[in-house]
Amino acid sequence: MMRSKPAVKIPAIVILTLGLFAAGTAWAASPPDRMHYQGVLRDAADTPLDGDHDMVFRFWSADVAGDEILVDRHLAVDAQAVTVSGGLFSVQLGTGQVLDGSGPGTYTTLSQVFGDYGNVWLEVQVGAETLAPRIPVAAAGWALNAGRLAGRPVGDFLDTSASPQTKAGKLVLDATGQGDVGVEGAGDTAGGWFRDADGSGYSYVGIGSRGVESYGALAGGYFKDTDQSGEASVAIANRGIDASGTSVGGRFWDSDGSGQADVGVGNRGIHGWGTQAGGFFEDSDGSGYANVGTGDTGIEAYGNMAGGYFQDIDDSGYANVGTGDTGIEAYGILAGGYFKDSDGSGYAYVGVGHRGIRAYGDGMGGSFDDLDSGVYLQAGIGTSSTLGNGAKNFVQNHPHDPKRKIVYTSLEGNEAGTYIRGSARLVAGKVRIPLDETFSWVTNPDVGLTVQLTPRGRSCVLHATSVGTEVLEVGSDDSSCTEIAFDYIVHGLRIGFEEIPVVQPKGDGEEAPIPSMAGYRALVAQQPELASYTPLERFRSMTAAAFPDRAGALDLSRAQALVAAIHEFDPATDGISAPEPLAAPAEGAEPAAAEAAAAENPPAPGFAAPVRRTSVGLVVAEVAREPAAAASAVPPGAVPMPVSGAVEAGMLLALDPRRAGGLRVAASMGDPGIVGIAAAGADGAGEVLVLGTGFASVRVDAGYGAIVPGDLLVSSPTAGHAMRALEVVPGTIVGKALEPLETGKGTIRVLLMAR
Repeated sequence: MMRSKPAVKIPAIVILTLGLFAAGTAWAASPPDRMHYQGVLRDAADTPLDGDHDMVFRFWSADVAGDEILVDRHLAVDAQAVTVSGGLFSVQLGTGQVLDGSGPGTYTTLSQVFGDYGNVWLEVQVGAETLAPRIPVAAAGWALNAGRLAGRPVGDFLDTSASPQTKAGKLVLDATGQGDVGVEGAGDTAGGWFRDADGSGYSYVGIGSRGVESYGALAGGYFKDTDQSGEASVAIANRGIDASGTSVGGRFWDSDGSGQADVGVGNRGIHGWGTQAGGFFEDSDGSGYANVGTGDTGIEAYGNMAGGYFQDIDDSGYANVGTGDTGIEAYGILAGGYFKDSDGSGYAYVGVGHRGIRAYGDGMGGSFDDLDSGVYLQAGIGTSSTLGNGAKNFVQNHPHDPKRKIVYTSLEGNEAGTYIRGSARLVAGKVRIPLDETFSWVTNPDVGLTVQLTPRGRSCVLHATSVGTEVLEVGSDDSSCTEIAFDYIVHGLRIGFEEIPVVQPKGDGEEAPIPSMAGYRALVAQQPELASYTPLERFRSMTAAAFPDRAGALDLSRAQALVAAIHEFDPATDGISAPEPLAAPAEGAEPAAAEAAAAENPPAPGFAAPVRRTSVGLVVAEVAREPAAAASAVPPGAVPMPVSGAVEAGMLLALDPRRAGGLRVAASMGDPGIVGIAAAGADGAGEVLVLGTGFASVRVDAGYGAIVPGDLLVSSPTAGHAMRALEVVPGTIVGKALEPLETGKGTIRVLLMAR
């Protein structure tokens, strides 16, 4: 008779079928997510059993212990008990109640189990009894080839993961085939389109009649040879090409070799050769011409109005060279001048926005030196806005002597410090003082906080009970001081500047002596009364008054030794060489008088006719223009261009990265792809009239700063609207505001300009 809890022997026969794969296309089909399992069930007396039995099949990661991966329960309560006949049973694993095991991960199918685990053990439970040992799951013979595809290992194929992949051979994306090319692509718009993850750079390959068409936030293209001896950026900022190389930036020559030019060679921008001159330029009527590299002269230029005149096509920038008594006069809507060295490591704008000079460099923004005193100032260097060996001063008029000035020197220390000060009064012996919130925005809250307390009217013992960047708490244990007023000052460290070492290594050739004081000594010698205003004389007088026994000369031997160790600049021995002066221009033919030239050669329509006038010592140029064309429905200069999405008149438009030659509504700050404005509305189904230069009504948003006439404008995050330029970046300027807008959104008149 069978017992209620039968003892079960290890199954005598176990047959596992993991999957069958045939040749041809059979390996493209998905195998069933089941396994066939057979066994023999006997009781303790070795008698074969019959009937329906509860069985639970568990898949483990090890033969002992390990992780329980998946559980397949075949129970009578679920009408899934396993039928045993004559001791034999057969079950489809994966068809019962399949549950995730207690181990890591989530597994609800057998394919998941065998996809992640290379070794799996099966544990069988019959009723309440778990059989032992666990049974290792073995693959069928032909299933051993499942790790290969068409006889090749998995690693030979591309997958869809985000991991970088390197494969041998070539990839052909078009059935036509083109010899030994690595990748072939064909499409209605272009053969290929490539973009980085954030969309700041993209390129079309094989588009229209062009081989490559590229765009980027920094440049349209960038090229460099393998040894990095030559490189070039194409369509960068407002320039067509920026090129550099260890020999030259670029080289050009004619077919017979009689004329040649290197661009960006050595310390020269252009180096040209020719049988007559390095270069020759002349206008059609001979009223202006220039020889470059002729005889012993670098450049000889002549003109009726000036030796040189330069102007861009929309009048937004122009310069006169050799005009009247002025060497160069330059004007521009963006800047009066732009200068850059050959490797791009330093550049500067002159006369830009409301600033005289704006300079940039990979070493520093700018450097200024005094040839006589040895004082130097470096601006925008490392973590410092200014760095130099002189004192930091401010100056104001002397309030009582109009012939003199007051010069105060900034306090200097060994840290970037912050402070906040004020006055308060104790109430019942204590007070809680909220500090200005800006102090907490710039000050380290954990390190460097100190406080000074000074009672008003009489002495009193005060103490800080709590010091922070947001709140100062003060108290007193003196019962007579419970209502006293006091002053306080809290010092701190500027946040982010705590790890700058005070002692730093010198750079090659870098010296920082004490500036020469010879000029000040000479000044005091000439005007002895000024000596009383020096710190040395003040301390001499204070010492004599406070310590009569020390009256007389101060002992400055240690100070003199320290000065000697640091070294005071001496222009006679440490002299800084001034730049070599430019050579005087070669003698040449004198230009005709400006008045006669203007009479004989009137300007062509639409071009500037310079008329000289003097105002407050400055020579400026006035431009005579033809009357504006009569207004019409289509603004002059507007051109039709395809646009994506609906637009309204006055909205800003920028290049659409998804559509070659197409536009979209600008919706980011300072978009470098800005083209112009919509001269009229459009529903986005076709083209829109686009105006890039001239006078126009433009939608603006003053929410990013009030707009006043003269402000330069760029695109804003408000779709289709311009904003006041927070920084002048070449290629992003929309135009110049002609009308104000204090707040909100609106439409104002703007002088559009070429980007």
